[in-house]
Amino acid sequence: MRMTRKDIISLLQLKGIKSSAARLKIMQICCSSDLPLDVQEVTTLLKNEIHLSTVYRTLEKFVAVGILERIDFQEGKFRYEFVRD
Repeated sequence: MRMTRKDIISLLQLKGIKSSAARLKIMQICCSSDLPLDVQEVTTLLKNEIHLSTVYRTLEKFVAVGILERIDFQEGKFRYEFVRD
């Protein structure tokens, strides 16, 4: 699902999350992916512009408010997928 910057900002506001440049970039990657991504894949797609720990904390925050789903494929890491309504 392709979301505009405005759509992402509205979604974050609806969930009570402040919009930062990092959060917007991470959300854009997650909602435009057809497959669940792990933290390292998101960081790589961000061209390492955002530190790995920031990506992880942001993904977990999005899970906590129901924007993303954390998936465990028993591969030693979690993957994250945008929750499509």
